[in-house]
Amino acid sequence: MPKNVLGRLQQLCVDRYLSIDPRSLGLFRVVLALVLLLDLARRAAVLPHFYTNAGLVPNHMILWSPARPRIFSFLFMASHQGEAVLCFVLIALVFMCLLLGFRTKLVQVLSLLCVVSLNSRITIGENGGDMALNSLCIWTLFLPLGRRFSLDALFASLAARQEREPSHLEHSGARRVEERPVVSLAVLAVLLQVSAVYFFNVVHKSGSTWMDGTAVHYTLHQDRIATWFGVWLRERLTLQGSQALTYTTLAIEAMAPILILSPFYTEWTRRSAIVLLTVMHLGFALCVDVGIFSFSMLAYYPLLVSRADWQWLKSAMQRLGRERVVYFDASCGLCFQTARLLVRMDRLRLLQLLPNDRLPLSEQAAREVTERSIVVQGKGGRWLTRSRAVSELMTALPLGSLAAWPLKMPLVRELADWAYDRVARNRRGISVWFGWAACGLPSSSEPRLAAREPSQPASLRPASQYLHRAGRWTSEALVLLWLVVAFGELQQANHVPGWMRYRQPDFFQMLVDYPRAYQPWAMFAPEAPKKDMTIVVDAVTQDGRHVDPYNEVASRVPVRVDAVVPDRLGQGQFWTGYSLFIPRKDYRSYYGGLDGWIRSYHERTGKPGDRIVRYKVYELWDTSPLPGETAPHSPKATVFASSER
Repeated sequence: MPKNVLGRLQQLCVDRYLSIDPRSLGLFRVVLALVLLLDLARRAAVLPHFYTNAGLVPNHMILWSPARPRIFSFLFMASHQGEAVLCFVLIALVFMCLLLGFRTKLVQVLSLLCVVSLNSRITIGENGGDMALNSLCIWTLFLPLGRRFSLDALFASLAARQEREPSHLEHSGARRVEERPVVSLAVLAVLLQVSAVYFFNVVHKSGSTWMDGTAVHYTLHQDRIATWFGVWLRERLTLQGSQALTYTTLAIEAMAPILILSPFYTEWTRRSAIVLLTVMHLGFALCVDVGIFSFSMLAYYPLLVSRADWQWLKSAMQRLGRERVVYFDASCGLCFQTARLLVRMDRLRLLQLLPNDRLPLSEQAAREVTERSIVVQGKGGRWLTRSRAVSELMTALPLGSLAAWPLKMPLVRELADWAYDRVARNRRGISVWFGWAACGLPSSSEPRLAAREPSQPASLRPASQYLHRAGRWTSEALVLLWLVVAFGELQQANHVPGWMRYRQPDFFQMLVDYPRAYQPWAMFAPEAPKKDMTIVVDAVTQDGRHVDPYNEVASRVPVRVDAVVPDRLGQGQFWTGYSLFIPRKDYRSYYGGLDGWIRSYHERTGKPGDRIVRYKVYELWDTSPLPGETAPHSPKATVFASSER
């Protein structure tokens, strides 16, 4: 093969499978942090019942009888509710730092530890969404997520280019950003991971409900997870409608790996994948509550956004945007530092920042105005000050309109003006407190001192350069190791040909177990469930009443032992997982937690008469209606735990 052809092929592979735009990494970091915060909020809602020793799964029970031989969670240290709340607050701070991109690499590591700890504390409630999120945090640990759209990038730019005068703002390179693509084996790993999720989900869906198109019908009749929209849809869904949705789901999942990994027309195939998969997962989330799964998968898609997509978006926003002229008091340190921030955030180049002596008013009037406020020339040449000026200049920043619109509301605007005036009156004191010049900066547009460019980067010095390269090679070696580990887990957890199967070395299995990097991708497979279930507690209180402590907090509606499972229980992922697994014989070691939780019913209600004297716990099943029918039938209740056992 000619060298030039081989070189082109090599470059094609690097561009398609090993490279990613730093803006895509920045967007991914924001989306991932939002998904992690959403997941934390869901868990906070069930914190008393699943994250304390007064709940259904005390930590000592997990430690004495773990689902897997190796398990890690710093939440095992939290026994009481106050301790668990403190842990959740600290985890939220970590996720917020990830969202803002502050000390990004450190909080990436901490975020992975937090995610693993949250999942490992209640393994009985895990599903595929948690596993997808674990894998995503692991793979992206090797990527620089803080290079764009982060406080780290902003602080690095401020430190690297020390502008001293207003004229330096445009000539110091403050608007320059890192646009070189990131090249790493971790990019390929993420592409293979998301492709594997869809590939094996399709392979495993081989049952009759998927072949005859009734899978969507039966899935919507899982009352534990059906949403209000899912209930509304199933009452109107015909057999033909169920078949159309079922086959469409299969087709999209089957096409996903091809669209993601295609070497041809890659930009367009990945755009198609983003659109189709986003629509599919939003449809899932709208119809059934499968926990964090849909949102975990949505977090992968920013990594499919290409450089061409970003260039198109930037051009479109520039065309739709409008330039603003911003005048500020160049003699105020706080004002000048604010201008330094603005010039770095103005990626669309829609702000022209000028000192107050350029304001087309008399010198005295200009000084008086800019000493009280920044001045922005808005639409139609209007002069805007205080909160109106802030709102106007924020509108020119990328996505700044989302933060600017509240400032236009009457009450918020008055409060913002009051806060702005307080800061303006004390701006010189604030400047001195931060060590910025409070006055004396030249107002002339001619530079007095050239902006200081950064000295030779440490990465270019021989010793540091060697260490930098060694770190990169080490990172790539770890990615390669994890690829081998992940492939070993994939072939064990999914249906693969016999010749591909091999026993995972114990060390590799340890690397899977501790971060819970499991790879069983078989949601609603091989069949969509044709039966529905929940658990019911028939407990008798000290004053003779029958109560159900479980469904009072787990379900939206009461559940009767002698009836079918009610429509839309609304249990959510954790109650659903607990209901599914606790009746199994291999979870009998957890019955002590269930017993203690039921008997502490009066402590939760605060009524002595609610003390439980005896109880029975039933596993309630019913058969979902056939296509064309609407009501479930054949309920069956079986006792699997009681106060007498």
